[in-house]
Amino acid sequence: MTEEFDPSEPPTSFYEFIALRRVDAAQGSSTARELRYSTIYPPRAFGSAIAFGGSSLAPVAQAAYCALQEIAGDAASASAYSAYSFQGCFAGPARLDRLLDIHVKTIRWTRTFVTFLITVSQTDRKGNTKKTMVATFDFIRQGPALLEFGPVPKDPVTGLPWSPPDNLRSYYDEAAQRAEEGVRSPRALAIEGLAITGWEEILEIRMPPESLSAQTMGCLISSLPTTQDKLRPTEKRASDWQRYTTPFNTDAIAKDAFAQSGTGITPASANIAAMCHVSDTRLAWMAPCTAVIPIKLLEFTATLDFSIRFHRSAKDLHADEWFLREMRSVTAAEGRSFGESRFWDRQGRLIVTMSQQCLLRPHRADDIKAIKLKL
Repeated sequence: MTEEFDPSEPPTSFYEFIALRRVDAAQGSSTARELRYSTIYPPRAFGSAIAFGGSSLAPVAQAAYCALQEIAGDAASASAYSAYSFQGCFAGPARLDRLLDIHVKTIRWTRTFVTFLITVSQTDRKGNTKKTMVATFDFIRQGPALLEFGPVPKDPVTGLPWSPPDNLRSYYDEAAQRAEEGVRSPRALAIEGLAITGWEEILEIRMPPESLSAQTMGCLISSLPTTQDKLRPTEKRASDWQRYTTPFNTDAIAKDAFAQSGTGITPASANIAAMCHVSDTRLAWMAPCTAVIPIKLLEFTATLDFSIRFHRSAKDLHADEWFLREMRSVTAAEGRSFGESRFWDRQGRLIVTMSQQCLLRPHRADDIKAIKLKL
């Protein structure tokens, strides 16, 4: 670990999340195409009682890139492949006081495709191991494109593009002003303060004022009036502009202590891992927010499974530059919700999509009838 690391302090570099070390390199050869890595730093909570899901997604993406390069033999051979899919399920919550053990097994390796089966686990002091994630990570050899088109992000009420980030205020500044002026209830302010814990140093966020996000304190307080109140839950949209404060380039990697403490970090792996990291934020809250269900009625909400699709090669992903996220809730039933996040770059190109099925259960059985009546 670096001398700068203190788990009680907020993170200062994204590279903390993807710093890995190779495990049993002397015993296991890469020719066996089964590799193991371990995180160097434990996962972060970001205001939760358990590890934030993105704190597992990011190092898994990095492990996939490490395995790709190790098996390919060199960076040039590995760079011929581009990540296109990362899908899996959370098998259990990750603890904050344990490192992540990441096992990468090659399922497919051809001239065109590479598929890894990846399992993540944690081991306690007694030696008991518990799996926390199972996933597949796919690469494809880059080639010429036949078509290029995609959806256009827009305000569902006006049909106009979302306000650009240049003249928008920082979400953190807006939250701080709300807390200082006490314009919302103490409970609402406490919830918002908890939700942004740990993010301010590593991720910039700006919310278009016409977005559901901006009008509901980051999709946390659904009872606030919005310009989308007349729309059905599935028609509502939340959006925000984001960019990581950590530079994802070769020079920055060479100078960053966290990056240098790990192995195999490249601009490509860092940008892909960063998009995986941020894609797990706030989407679980979209269903209750769009249906105007107070968070206090929820017993628990957490991601069950996920599907991340990369629509551009890593060289076209720049997570340290402004990108737009638009979230929507697709359906909710049987104690679960399903939602989707779409990410665009400043050129209006769809770069990543993330869909999730989430656990969505009320505190008491009596609440179920009330929620159905409300809808």
